[in-house]
Amino acid sequence: MSAPGAIDPSEVSELSGNSANAEVAARDQVKAALELRCKFFTPQVNYARYLADGLVGSTALGTDRSPLKSGSWAFVFSDSNVYVGEVLALYSKEAGAGINHAWQQSTNSIGAISYLIVQAYEAPTSGRTNSFRSVLNSQVAMWADRAFLHVPVTQFLCKLQDPPTSTMPGKLTLSGKDWLVFQKMAGSSSLRENLAKAIKELNAATRGKKVIAE
Repeated sequence: MSAPGAIDPSEVSELSGNSANAEVAARDQVKAALELRCKFFTPQVNYARYLADGLVGSTALGTDRSPLKSGSWAFVFSDSNVYVGEVLALYSKEAGAGINHAWQQSTNSIGAISYLIVQAYEAPTSGRTNSFRSVLNSQVAMWADRAFLHVPVTQFLCKLQDPPTSTMPGKLTLSGKDWLVFQKMAGSSSLRENLAKAIKELNAATRGKKVIAE
């Protein structure tokens, strides 16, 4: 019999077992999410190898991947368009029903995230310049001077390879590498339609028949 106030060894063992099971479940969930992204983006979208993991990963792996965190820049999909977004916050949701979303400081896998908050910048209407501008009083946020998007992880496309530069408030210039990715991935209405189709199918696979991207 344990002394008063002592920890029961069987309780410690049970808690350790539950923690280990939760970690295994989380790893399986991340792996499955990445496999689905690869499955649905690869046949329909240019640069699918970037979208499969979102260019998110650990720098320790020695690749061009890096953690996603507040202040990161990324391509995101919303309202049939692709925006550049500055990540302001990211959240995860543990496996199981009724679990709240939790703020995350950073992540080494896009499969571990449930949604993000970003400030949105829109592409030039001409499509001939790599300068993006803040979305002002648009359909994205009629009430705001600056548009902020709630982005489900299925609509997160990939990180920018280089931070954009800014020569004046509200305007960004993409690097040549990122501008090329944008053009090849979303530079025409047909390419954006392909993205929307892939995201709808990804949503159907991950959330039943609920569709987010329209």
